[in-house]
Amino acid sequence: MTAYVNFKKTFIALCFVLAVFAGTSAAYFIQPDSPFDGVESFEAGNVPSNWQLRSQNGKLSVTDHRSKHGDKSLKWRWEKFDAVRVDSLHRIEAACKSSNGGFKIWIYNTEQIDDAIRFQFKTKSRRSIRPADFDLNFTGWRVLWVSFRDDLGLKSGEVISELQILAPRRHSSGVLYFDIVDFTDYIHWDASNDYQYRHPGKVETATWDAYEWSKVEPEFELPEQISKSQRDDFEKIAQRYEKWVLGTGKYKGNQIYSKRLEATQSYIRNGIEEFDKYNIKRHEDGRITGTGLFASRSPYVPNFFHTSLGEKTFLALALDYKLNGSTESRDKLMLLYDFFNDQGWAEGSGLGTMNHISNRISSWVHSVFLMRDELKAAGKLNRELEAIEWFTVFREIFVKQPLKDTTTADALRTKSMHRLLRILAMEDSPQKVQYMQCYVNWFNQALAVTPGWSGTIKNDYLGYHHRGVYANAYCPNAFHMSSIVTHFLGGTEFAISDQAYRNLKNALLTQEIIMNKYHTPAAFNGRLMNAETGNEMIAAYAYMAMAKEPVDKDMAGVFMRLWQPRSQYLQNVFAHGGTGISYFYPVGDIELMLDFADKGIQKSNAPSGFWSKPYGALAVHRRDEWMVSVKGWSRYVWNYEGRPGQNAYGRYLSYGSMQILGSGDPVDFISSGYNLQNGWDWNRWPNATTIHLPIDKLQHRDDAKTVDKTGKIYVGNTKRRFTDRTFVGAVESQGRNGVWAMDFHDTVFDLSFSARKSVFFCDDLIVCLGSDIENTDKEYPTETTISQTWMSSQDDSIIINARPVKEFPYSFESQGKSPVWFTDPVGNGYVVADAENLRIERASQKSRDDRNTSDTHGDYTVSWIDHGKAPKGGEYEYLIVVQPGKAITVKKYADKLPYTVIEKNKQAHVLEFEEAGLRGYAVFDSQYDFAGDEILEKVSTPVLMAVSGSAEDVITLSVCDPDFRRAHLSGITDIDQSNVFDEGKTQDNYIELKGRWSAAALPANAEIFRYTKDSTVLKVTSVEAETYELKLIKAD
Repeated sequence: MTAYVNFKKTFIALCFVLAVFAGTSAAYFIQPDSPFDGVESFEAGNVPSNWQLRSQNGKLSVTDHRSKHGDKSLKWRWEKFDAVRVDSLHRIEAACKSSNGGFKIWIYNTEQIDDAIRFQFKTKSRRSIRPADFDLNFTGWRVLWVSFRDDLGLKSGEVISELQILAPRRHSSGVLYFDIVDFTDYIHWDASNDYQYRHPGKVETATWDAYEWSKVEPEFELPEQISKSQRDDFEKIAQRYEKWVLGTGKYKGNQIYSKRLEATQSYIRNGIEEFDKYNIKRHEDGRITGTGLFASRSPYVPNFFHTSLGEKTFLALALDYKLNGSTESRDKLMLLYDFFNDQGWAEGSGLGTMNHISNRISSWVHSVFLMRDELKAAGKLNRELEAIEWFTVFREIFVKQPLKDTTTADALRTKSMHRLLRILAMEDSPQKVQYMQCYVNWFNQALAVTPGWSGTIKNDYLGYHHRGVYANAYCPNAFHMSSIVTHFLGGTEFAISDQAYRNLKNALLTQEIIMNKYHTPAAFNGRLMNAETGNEMIAAYAYMAMAKEPVDKDMAGVFMRLWQPRSQYLQNVFAHGGTGISYFYPVGDIELMLDFADKGIQKSNAPSGFWSKPYGALAVHRRDEWMVSVKGWSRYVWNYEGRPGQNAYGRYLSYGSMQILGSGDPVDFISSGYNLQNGWDWNRWPNATTIHLPIDKLQHRDDAKTVDKTGKIYVGNTKRRFTDRTFVGAVESQGRNGVWAMDFHDTVFDLSFSARKSVFFCDDLIVCLGSDIENTDKEYPTETTISQTWMSSQDDSIIINARPVKEFPYSFESQGKSPVWFTDPVGNGYVVADAENLRIERASQKSRDDRNTSDTHGDYTVSWIDHGKAPKGGEYEYLIVVQPGKAITVKKYADKLPYTVIEKNKQAHVLEFEEAGLRGYAVFDSQYDFAGDEILEKVSTPVLMAVSGSAEDVITLSVCDPDFRRAHLSGITDIDQSNVFDEGKTQDNYIELKGRWSAAALPANAEIFRYTKDSTVLKVTSVEAETYELKLIKAD
C-alpha cells in the first residue's frame, strides 16, 4: 500500500511539471493528493447532480469557455431572484468541525454591476447562519474565502447541510462562472477584506492589507500648481531610474559590464520561456485564457508571482523590448497585463489573502514604469497604477504619522521602490507633488530609529526583522534599496531628510562593522546560512555617496574598500541580472559602480575597535583584517530563527557562539574554517556551551515538545523564543576593547541547563570564561567548544605544545591540569590554562546541510572542554590569540599568561590584562564582594564594567547595565501593539569607588552622587544597555 501511495504522489507531481512545460491548462486537472484534491472544479463535464436551480428561469451548464483550474467551469446564466441550491457537500463535516474551517469559491463575472450574489448556508437543524454577500463590482476572476465560525457565526457542533447561491436582486439577468468550490478545514488566518467581501469584525491595518487603507485620503495639502523646478525634479528622478535600469552601453566590451549584460539577457530568455509555458491566448471573442494563477499563501498553484510566471516574466519582456527592441516581447507583455487583470490581479481584489503577496511583485511594478508610455497609449496605464496602489498598500503613505510597525525591512526592500514608481508614472500635476510629499514623509519615518521590538533601524543601528537582528537578506536588502531611492531623490526638492540620511548611513556603517569582508557571522543571519552580504550590497555605499554633494567620503571610502572586482564574490554579483523579491542588479547599476570606482577616491581602512550591539546581544572585536564576534540570548533577544528547510540545526547559535573571520583573501567563511555545508557539526559552535545531541534530536521542529518557564509542557515552535534572564550584552572600553557576558538559562529545551559565560577582549587576546555550568541530562555530554575548523586537506597541520601534528585522524586528550597550547589549521592560537578536560580531534565528520536536504561530510580539527553528563558546577578558561603569525607567540603566553583571573563564580567574572592596564567585570550579582579590588567597592545593580588606567592616577570607567527592563515575554508571538514599541525603563546604577575621585569628563547621565569618608559614589542613569564612559582623577 505504501509503495502505491508513493508511486501515486510521484506520478501526480510529474503530471504537474509536465503540465507547466506542455503549456496546456488541461493537464492541470489533477485531483488525488494535489492541492485540488476534493475540490469541485467541474471537470467531469456535466453539472453535478447536487447542483440544482431553484427555478427554471436561469440555466446551469458546464463549459470550457473559461476556467480557473483544469479546462472547465460551471456557467450560471442567472435571472433576477434566481438561486442555485447545493447539497451533499463534499468534506463538509471536517470543514464544520474545524475551528478554521470554511468555504472557498472562484467567481468570474462578465459584466460589472452594482449588485451582489448571496451565499446562504443552512445547518442540519435548518438554521440559516449569517450570509456572505459578494459584490459584483468587477469583471474577471475573483475569489471568496469565508470562515464558517468567524465570518458566518457557525456554532461549535453544528454541521452545514445546504448552500444556496442567490442571484442579484437589482438587475434582471447576467452570467457568472464558478470554479474550485472548496469546503475546507482551513481558511488562512489572514484572509483579506476586499471590494467584493468584508470579513465581519475584521479591521485590517497590517503590512499586507489594503482595504482599510484604500479609503484613506492624503493628509497633506494639495498644492495649487506644480512648479517648473518640481517638473524638472520629477524628470531628473525618472532619468536616474532609467539610466540605472537600462544603462547607456558606454562600457560595452568591459568584462564586468559584459557579465551583467549577459546575465540580464539570460534572465530575458528565461522569462520568454516561462511565458510560453502558460499557454496564454487572446481569443477572437476577446476572451483571454491560460493556466490559472493564485495568491502566494493560497493552497493552490501556480502562484501569480512567487517564483512563478509574474516574477520571472514581466520585467524580462519589458527589458527585451527596451534593450533589444523586440516588438514580439512587447506584444506578449501587453497580453500578460491583460491576462493578469482577468485572473484577478486588479485593484480591490484580495485573492483570498494578500499575506506576503507584495513581496514578489517587483518584476511587474518595474515593467509598468518602463512601459508607461505604451500602457498609456493602450488606455491601460491607470488600471495598472491602481493595481500597484492596491497591492503595495500605497495609501499608507497618506497619513502624516504612519503606523511605525507596518514599515518592516520587507516593506523597505519592496514598497519603497514600488510606491515611488507608482508616483513617477503619474502625469505631472499638483496631485503628483502631493503624493510625492506624502511619500518622502513616509520614507523619512521608515528610516527613523524605532524603539522596542519594532523594525527596522535600532538605537545601535542594527537592522531588525521578525523582532530580532537580521544581518542577512532582509535588513541588508532594506538598506540597499533605501540607498538606491536616496540616490534617485538626492539633490532634488524631494531629497530625504538629513536625519533619515544619517540613520541610513549609520545602519550601513554598522553593517560594515559586523561583516568581514563580505560575510556576516552565522548567528546574526536569522534562518539564512548564506553569509554573503557585503558583496551583494556593495553598490549601496556608492549610491549613498552619490546622493550628497559633495560626495560623502565615508560612504565612498567603504565602497572603495569593498571594491575588489577580481574577487570571486564580486564576480558572482556581476553575474546577477534579474529580479526576485527586489530588483538590485540592472545593467545600469554596473555602469554607475564603474563610474564611481574611477573617481580616484581613497578607500577607507577596515573597521578597528570593539562594539557592543545590545539589540542583538552581540559584540564585535576587530583589528587589521580580522573580526571576532560573539552572540547571546536574553529576555529581549530571541534564540534563533529556523524552520523545516532553513536553518534546521540553528538551536545553539545564541548559546555564546563565537566566530573568528580572519583568513583568506578576501577574508571569508571557508578560508576561516567555517564550511557549514560540508560536515559541520551543528552542536559545536565555538565558545558555545551545549549538550551534544544526535543530529536528529538537534533538528528544528515546528511541533517540538518543550517546557515553558512555569513548567507547563508546550508543544509548538522553538524558534524566536526568549529566555528569562536579562543579563547579556557587552561593555565597550574606549572603543578599542571590551567585555561580553551572559547569564545563560535555557527556557526552551531544558530548564535545568544554565551557566555563567564571559569573554574579555584586549587587542589580539581573547579570554573566555565559564562557570556554574549545570543540567540534568544524563544521556548526552555537555561541552564548551573552543574551535571547529574545516580543513581543505587532511595534510593541514596544527601544533600542540610545540609539536607539529599532521596525523589524520588524530585524537588528543589532556592528562592532568597542566596548561596546553595549540593552534588551529587557519592560524589562530589557543591556551587552556587548566587542560584537564581538553579534547582535540582531527577527523572526518558526517552531518546534514542547514536545510536538512542532504548528507554532508568534511575533514575538521575540533577542540572542546568536556564537562561530562549532567554537570554540576562545570567551568572553563581559555585564551585565544587571534592570527598571531608565529606559533612562538602562543607558546610565550602559555609560559606566562597575559591575564589574571580575579574571580570566576556565579556572582562575577573579573579579569585583568596587566600589561594593557585593563580590568573587566561581569557582575552578575550586585551583592558581589569587591574585597581586594583596588578601585571598586560595590555596585547597586548587576553591571558590566571595564576600568582602564592606573588606580594611582587617572582611570576611564566604562559602565553598561545590560537589562533593557522591558516586558517579560515567552517569544515574539507574545508581542503586540501594547508592547512592540516598549522602550524599556531607565535605571539608576550606583557605583562606589574606593577613595576620593573627581570628574575629568562625565556623560550627561552620570554624576558624582556623593562622597563618604573613604569612598566616592557615582550615579549612572542607564537605558537600552548602552555603554557610558566616565573619566575620573584620583583626588587624594
